[in-house]
Amino acid sequence: MAIVRSTTRERKWRAWSGDLEQLQRIAKRFEELAQARQQAMVSQVSWTSALAEEQIRPADDGQLYESYVRESGLEISVAIMESGDVARGSSIEVFPEVDYRNVQNVRMVFGHGDEFLELCFSTAAVDTTPVKLAVSSKDIGWAKLAFATLSDEVQTGVPRWARLKGERINGVLALTMGSVVLGVGLAAVRQANVSLPRWSWPLVVILIVMAIAFTLPSLSDRLFPSFEVLPVGSRPTGNRVLIWLLGACVTNLIALAIGIYVNYVS
Repeated sequence: MAIVRSTTRERKWRAWSGDLEQLQRIAKRFEELAQARQQAMVSQVSWTSALAEEQIRPADDGQLYESYVRESGLEISVAIMESGDVARGSSIEVFPEVDYRNVQNVRMVFGHGDEFLELCFSTAAVDTTPVKLAVSSKDIGWAKLAFATLSDEVQTGVPRWARLKGERINGVLALTMGSVVLGVGLAAVRQANVSLPRWSWPLVVILIVMAIAFTLPSLSDRLFPSFEVLPVGSRPTGNRVLIWLLGACVTNLIALAIGIYVNYVS
């Protein structure tokens, strides 16, 4: 019995930002790769045996190819979810109909079972995995090519801060929010010339931590979107926010340190 070899590969990204032209270019490349595998698989089919086994039911001989692809689940589709509505078809058909401001999910699919290629882009409201690429095939050479090619295409839209997304970005946000709130609070206390009892400070810190814990998840994805479709030529929202956050964090920490030093000296 001959050995049958196959391979399965998967890769995930924490964030992706780009315009519709970039997404359509990726979709077109996806379709080209899927069509190459589709044609290779169909070329190995014996139409006589396929007809005899009722794997295909064409209306006439001219529809053999399309019928086999449909019945075998080897169709290639691009689906875009836009404000709850889904448009499905080829990339040439669906992308011109889409408003970039409403795109929630883009799903490209070919095949099923142990022979498939899939690439998905999703907002946090639709899926917890923003970008996912998966391929499985008995043609190891094609699987490696598809995986490497699409990985390179996706990578061009991955912002530099994507590797920080998650706990590190949340840490920066928490530090910034905490320092701002604490700094404003201390300034208000000094301005009002009010002396707070020592037992109240742990309560203040607990309230600040609770406020940050409740607001951080939704705030994080608004400021650093997992999947963002932009106007042509625009920069990712996270790039602008990160610069502002780092500046605000440093400024507030310096102001806080100066305030503590002044209080200690006086």
